[in-house]
Amino acid sequence: MKKFLIQFSIFITLVIIIILVYGFKIGPNTFKTKEVRLSLGINDNFNGLKVVHLSDIYYGNSVDKKFLKKIADEINLINPDILVITGDTFIYDYASDEINELVDIFNSMNAKLGKYIISGDKDNLDALKNIISKTNFNYLDNTYTYIYSNDSTPILLVGISDSTEENLHNATKEIPLDINFAFKILLMHKPDGIDTFDHSSYNLVLSGHSLGGISLFGKLINLPDGAKKYPSGEYKLGNTTLYVSNGLGVDNVRFRFMNKPSINFYRIIKWDISLIFYLLVEPKPPVRSPVAISSSVSKYFWKTPWPIASPFLIMISSSLILMNANIICPSLSGLP
Repeated sequence: MKKFLIQFSIFITLVIIIILVYGFKIGPNTFKTKEVRLSLGINDNFNGLKVVHLSDIYYGNSVDKKFLKKIADEINLINPDILVITGDTFIYDYASDEINELVDIFNSMNAKLGKYIISGDKDNLDALKNIISKTNFNYLDNTYTYIYSNDSTPILLVGISDSTEENLHNATKEIPLDINFAFKILLMHKPDGIDTFDHSSYNLVLSGHSLGGISLFGKLINLPDGAKKYPSGEYKLGNTTLYVSNGLGVDNVRFRFMNKPSINFYRIIKWDISLIFYLLVEPKPPVRSPVAISSSVSKYFWKTPWPIASPFLIMISSSLILMNANIICPSLSGLP
């Protein structure tokens, strides 16, 4: 019994050491790209729209110049249409030479239709406004803009500095009521604030603030006020999709465990009846070539009972996918 207790104590100690080493040394210094396909009703000109979403960079804590350059390189590999940042980016006063370096890195981030940023509760507003004013980002606190793409019907993009009905009203009070928008996106920092106003007219709401929390036995803990109800990931709120980013930096404690920093990449596709066959096979398909898609379909049917796996159905489903490759795989229409 004594030997078992010693061995168990050693095992627990090793587990704790591994968690601490990973949480303090590895977790905050890496990131992943989360790709999410959202099937939302948009017009053909915005089908395959690519939106990259950053949040909670906390530059100067775990994110330094080297880390930020890696983030910029990843963004440019994705080659998004729209780039948005939902707050808590610059939290300190920075020296003039560091500001110049930050301006260069943020200017190097490419987005074909525009780059937008709002503030968070921890932002140093003077530093944020100073740096952003020298970049090609658009500061969108409590205001809105239109985004066009080969069409007279624009996307409406609204940014609010804090998630309140008053700020949303201030941001949108001058929007003409006679415009029929193709799509509506709302940027806000604290996700729980979505319950304080009528969000039903927005197709997509992007937020951050939570830093993903810490997972303990399947339950998220260490969540800040403003991100306890909607801490991470995707939420369906009627016709509105809320997506909460885990963020890229850390706040006071430089610790990340089971909530890896992330860049969120949303590929927004138009719902189409011909997608039914494919979505039955793989509800959240990755972006692949028609050949790879057809192979995936064949493998799926091969593992299913007869008559579902009949060659007839395989041939029809594969034909539908190939005919609609521009919908399922937007990379074929110039969007890699």
